[in-house]
Amino acid sequence: EVRDMHYEIDAVLDSLFYHPTHPPFMASRVIQRFGISNPSPAFIERVATAYATGSYDNGRFGSGSYGDLGALVAAILLDDETRKPVLDSDPAHGHIREPLVKVLSFFRSMGVSFDQPLSLSTLMSLESRIGQGSYEPPSVFSFFLPEYTPNVPALQSAGLVAPESMVLSGDNLLELHEGIFGLVKFGLKKCYTDSLVGYRVGLPWSMSCNEEGDTETAPAHSTYWPPSTASVDDILDDLSMLLTSGRLTPKNRAVIKSVVESEFIT
Repeated sequence: EVRDMHYEIDAVLDSLFYHPTHPPFMASRVIQRFGISNPSPAFIERVATAYATGSYDNGRFGSGSYGDLGALVAAILLDDETRKPVLDSDPAHGHIREPLVKVLSFFRSMGVSFDQPLSLSTLMSLESRIGQGSYEPPSVFSFFLPEYTPNVPALQSAGLVAPESMVLSGDNLLELHEGIFGLVKFGLKKCYTDSLVGYRVGLPWSMSCNEEGDTETAPAHSTYWPPSTASVDDILDDLSMLLTSGRLTPKNRAVIKSVVESEFIT
């Protein structure tokens, strides 16, 4: 009967929800989505405990009920394994930022402005270019598998995973870099490359590509511009924070400064 069917479905869902492996499974998967591909067993246990008890930090977060997502998220974001800066020196810590997130982060950091509402870029159909297209995962399980390990002996021997690398290739990385370069030089239009150009209604016909730095005819362009009084070091500090979360290494900074300084002076 229909009533029995509902009871049976509820019983199956309850058996899965209250299964002892559910809290650690949820903990490990959500931790991965919050930026740590290879959480330690102790970290997973702490987050799983918060989820199962519905409480974190002596009840400061959570309702006290089993399966509380608020307690789970608090346990992830406030744990030492998430917050300690010293972990930046661990090459196994963190995760690879997936291509679409890189693009959107760059848009946000550089203040990309869309001046033509009927020509908003959807970033769709970009799988062949950068490895991902917005709203177009190949399955309901997203663009990559949480257990994926690339064919790198050092990672495989260490038992490490890198899920986001599943959508990366050498060609995709080059297309991504060229797309960002083109956005800076010409705005979001098909000049240097079309790797980030995914407009739903087509590109405006009047788009000049004659001169680098000319973004007047682009449907979208970066609005970031340093203050006129800023020094080279000020600009590098600013861009380091915006584009690398303050993680620009001294070696890379020196290389960039040596190239920019001569142009800056002139």
